[in-house]
Amino acid sequence: MKKRVFNLISLIINLSVIFFNVSAILYNFRSDILRDPNAIWAEFIGWKSLLFFTNLSNIFLLVACSIMLVYNIKNVINDKYEFPKWAYTVKYVACCATTLTMVTVVVFLSPLMVYIGRSYFDLYKHNSLFLHLISPLLGLISVIFLERSKNFKFKNTFLGLIPTALYSIFYIIMVVIIGEANGGMPDFYGFTFGGNNWMVLVSGPAILLATYLFSYLIWFSQKKFAKKVPLDCELAEDDKATQIIIEQVIENEHVDDKSERNKAITKKHKKYKKK
Repeated sequence: MKKRVFNLISLIINLSVIFFNVSAILYNFRSDILRDPNAIWAEFIGWKSLLFFTNLSNIFLLVACSIMLVYNIKNVINDKYEFPKWAYTVKYVACCATTLTMVTVVVFLSPLMVYIGRSYFDLYKHNSLFLHLISPLLGLISVIFLERSKNFKFKNTFLGLIPTALYSIFYIIMVVIIGEANGGMPDFYGFTFGGNNWMVLVSGPAILLATYLFSYLIWFSQKKFAKKVPLDCELAEDDKATQIIIEQVIENEHVDDKSERNKAITKKHKKYKKK
């Protein structure tokens, strides 16, 4: 029963993120927005909006949720609750990217808006509300509390760095090496702090470190919650593993004393759980 509830909520969230993000990305191409000179970064509306990490990370999340939605539907049809490791990994990496987007807006970009004379909430207006807050939050909720994958280990946390690392290379090339005057991009994220290009040596590693922190915390939180709230299918698998271990102990170790047998079973079960 629990797996059906989890799958249904996961399905609803994935479908919602797809709808929100498609609507939000297409909003950048509306003709009235294209003509609005007062829009934030008005010159980067339309196709140029794809230069922003916010939009790219949310498109990535859109793709990830689309993949997971396919398995949500399969789970409904087959009465299962399984996600391939590769599909869960794509969703996990996308959530690491959108979490960076969400937190950067909260602690850096929105205060920057206040500094330049605009409102703290300017970056939560219209489609930005979904791209900067709602979709990243929904992604986090689903990947931490609802969706599971076997053998998703600590080493996989480093995959969460990939989108940020790739965009950092692109951003440094376009902003610092080429520069806006030579056809590159302006520093619309303010990471050079007013044209001090050397500051990317500080802001770049800081962003990567923050990204990995989010990556680790998402992995850690998911593992803790999965352990505290196991699903029916996970309990059934665990019971089956325990039965196999009991049979192995009885057959191979010939332990007659009940307490000793229990100790042997516990020891073997711990080894099994570590695999």
